Amino acid sequence: GSILAKEIIPPIPAFSIKALALGHTNVIADADGTVRSEPLLIYYEGRAYPSFGLQVTLKYLGYDIRDVSLANGLIFGDNSISTSYNSKMLISYSKSFPYFSFYDVASSKVPPEIFKDKIVIIALSAIGLDAMQVTPIGANVPTWGIVANVVDNILTKNYIVRPNWAFPAEIVVIILFGVFLIVV
Repeated sequence: GSILAKEIIPPIPAFSIKALALGHTNVIADADGTVRSEPLLIYYEGRAYPSFGLQVTLKYLGYDIRDVSLANGLIFGDNSISTSYNSKMLISYSKSFPYFSFYDVASSKVPPEIFKDKIVIIALSAIGLDAMQVTPIGANVPTWGIVANVVDNILTKNYIVRPNWAFPAEIVVIILFGVFLIVV
């Protein structure tokens, strides 16, 4: 049930050599094209690669991928993230995040204190340079917005949890509705 990659495209060496860690940036939409979950782990040649959002959070909290275990979800430290069978976490799109243009930051129009002790995601924002995604909160959400919500969900432990009894309950409701339609 794990998500397997057929190939990987690593970052350019100038970035990867200096990186504290790497994470995958795959966005996997549901059948209707809406991004509701994050694949926290993708496997390639027997090795687990964490998502960029998970990796950023692990490093921010002082953990490593070796500190993560899979047992009824994804566990590290006092975090226990409920995931589906293929290590996908449902995303709670509960916040919007401030963003600043590179020009404003570089020209000191944004005070540096704003970034103190914060996770900062640097991303392209010009139209056509980033794929806009359809999410439950809108049709034009940039990829960094998904990453920011994943990081926030993990840090605040604001997870959407699908209880174990949900699937059997759905089957019962479908059967009862079918019986109702037959009787009517």
